[in-house]
Amino acid sequence: MKYRFLFWAKVNLIIVLAVLFLLMGSGLSSALPYRSYFYNYWGEGVPSPAPYVPERVLDGQKLGVGAFSSPRDVFVDYRDYVYIVDTGNQRIVGLDNQWQVFTEIDHYIDDEGEKRNFQSPRGVHVTEDDEIFVADRDAEQIFVLNQQQELVRTIEDPRREVDLEGTIPEGFIFRPVDVGVSQLGKIYVLSEDNYEGILEFEADGTFSGFFGAPEVRPDPVDLFWRYVGTEEQRQRRALFLPTLYSGMDIDHRGFIYVTVSHGEIRHEEAIRMLNPEGTDRLRRQGFFNPVGDINYPSAALNPTYHGPSTLVDITTRGTGDGIYTALDRKRGRLFTYDNNGNLLYVFGTKSDQEGAFRTPSAVEYHQDDLIVVDRQTNTATVFAPTEFSEQVLAAINLYNQGYYEESEQAWREVLRLNANYELAYTGIGLAHLFREEMEAAMTNFRRGNNRSAFSEAFAEYRSDIIAANFGRAMMMFLGIIILVVLFVKLRLIDRLQSSLAFRFEDRSFSWWQEKIIEYAGYFKYALFLIFHPFSAFWDLKNENRGNAVTGTVILLGCSFTYIFVRQFTGFIFNPYDLTRLNVIFELSTIIVPVLLWSVSNWSLTTLMEGKGTFKEIYTATTYSLTPIIIIYIPLTVISNYLTLNEEPFYNLLLVLGVLWALMLIFVGNMITHDFLLLNSLMTAIASIVGMGVIIFLALLFVSVVQQMWGFIDSIYSEYMLRL
Repeated sequence: MKYRFLFWAKVNLIIVLAVLFLLMGSGLSSALPYRSYFYNYWGEGVPSPAPYVPERVLDGQKLGVGAFSSPRDVFVDYRDYVYIVDTGNQRIVGLDNQWQVFTEIDHYIDDEGEKRNFQSPRGVHVTEDDEIFVADRDAEQIFVLNQQQELVRTIEDPRREVDLEGTIPEGFIFRPVDVGVSQLGKIYVLSEDNYEGILEFEADGTFSGFFGAPEVRPDPVDLFWRYVGTEEQRQRRALFLPTLYSGMDIDHRGFIYVTVSHGEIRHEEAIRMLNPEGTDRLRRQGFFNPVGDINYPSAALNPTYHGPSTLVDITTRGTGDGIYTALDRKRGRLFTYDNNGNLLYVFGTKSDQEGAFRTPSAVEYHQDDLIVVDRQTNTATVFAPTEFSEQVLAAINLYNQGYYEESEQAWREVLRLNANYELAYTGIGLAHLFREEMEAAMTNFRRGNNRSAFSEAFAEYRSDIIAANFGRAMMMFLGIIILVVLFVKLRLIDRLQSSLAFRFEDRSFSWWQEKIIEYAGYFKYALFLIFHPFSAFWDLKNENRGNAVTGTVILLGCSFTYIFVRQFTGFIFNPYDLTRLNVIFELSTIIVPVLLWSVSNWSLTTLMEGKGTFKEIYTATTYSLTPIIIIYIPLTVISNYLTLNEEPFYNLLLVLGVLWALMLIFVGNMITHDFLLLNSLMTAIASIVGMGVIIFLALLFVSVVQQMWGFIDSIYSEYMLRL
């Protein structure tokens, strides 16, 4: 009994421990309300360790100053003091390094010593001279205060300056919602509903002009309709509006980072970095441009949130490493990028849990922490970095400072935490590159899908190989030249051909051997056709110099050529995921268009007195694909030995192969139907349109069949359920 009791006691203890372990594990997995990720080279969202975790929530009641009401902005000064713009309560709350309230700015003292309340403060900036700039939207002014809250000066509507006629657009209203001051004292202001860019003022408040307004790029469709439409239609259509900036931050170098909420600007410019001249200098060298999410559900799927990210604010780290974080109001996410535009990590979501957001309005760095203000929950959440983000930032900083070996160790720590982090492989590869370890660098660049860096390392590696084997290569080259000269001088090729011809004349062949010889002649004729299309297509039709079987083999060869190209093109020029080859899809991309062209062309030329049959059209079209096979296969092999500097040469040959094939198809269509040039051109255009009609009818037929099948299935299910 004693042993049985001990046995069951141990079993119960193990069960209890297991249950506790599961509960702890589930608690850890659900501790954060969001999932962190980044986008890999193929645009897939890859899970990542959390870069930041919520450390504290700043609530007005807990701070002892009363509940916040619709806070709109947050700023961290040179002392790491935090200023929260509590717009609904018409005040600014200041917190010291211990997260304790040290000031509450709910008024200012004017020149006459009277206390004046703010109307609707929306932005704040504190300089190293301890001047406090408050952007008050409803007061239409920027108030500049000292630490005693005394008014130093105001920056007002620039329209009040009498010498600015023609500079300020008609209907402009000065509604400042954000303000920033550069190291040189320049004052930059974002005004609500202003499409002219950022307003720039001198240190004394003198208006300098609009700053950083990007060029308007209307949609080509809108341009077309404006051109062909009537005057009344043009007036009814919306005006082309420039960009409306939604957030702003000034880094330690004086560059202004801005986010774009909407406006007719290219999507890839949703984040801009403006130099003192107002020109966008943001580096966009990552896999994708810094725009927030690159994959998102479309409106057709009726998701909770659809469309691209809505970036409303941006902040830069004060360490000078060029790292910045943008805030997405639509999905409550934060996107962090390095100075080259590489996405480092993404985190955040929308929910009622702690650490999530409802309507985030501003973000700011506080040393390595991030502060996010939410105007709906009336809180400011402080996020602390995790080991993962600390290692990523450390690796970037070490590399920027020239400590390449230390940077490599930091990147290896990142890989320990996330083995799928492609940027870490690039960082390790760069460390090998600076140590001139080219093979190791190429291996890591390949793992990190960094084709430009791989090309740089490969160029050096290729130069070393050529230099080491130059003498041997020259000897082989000279040997080949000597052999060619001997063959020409001794007429060895002519003798070999005569000998083979004599042997073939004196022997009899079986049926299958004759067929091989016959089809070999057909394939040889395909090589003749690509250089002499006019006479060759005539003989192909009238002299039976080819057949549909040979054409089908060429078509299949062209299809498999594309598969070969997809799988074996050099890494630098191959953007495909080699683990996801779909042979059926790859074959259909060549076979289906050829069949559609043949059917459409035959259908139309039958009505246009064309003389070609479907078989002749199909044969001529498939024979025309020969240049693709001839060019693409050797080019694919050669691509493994090229760098990005030779990319124009590579692309030229790719385009040449396609244009050559299209030219042959056009000539073949003209000769097959005995058309003139104009008739052949019109037929080709009509055939392309016909291909679209066939695809539409096919899709319509499939849709009808699916609906009929669904109707029959529902009737059958209803009948079976009632039995």
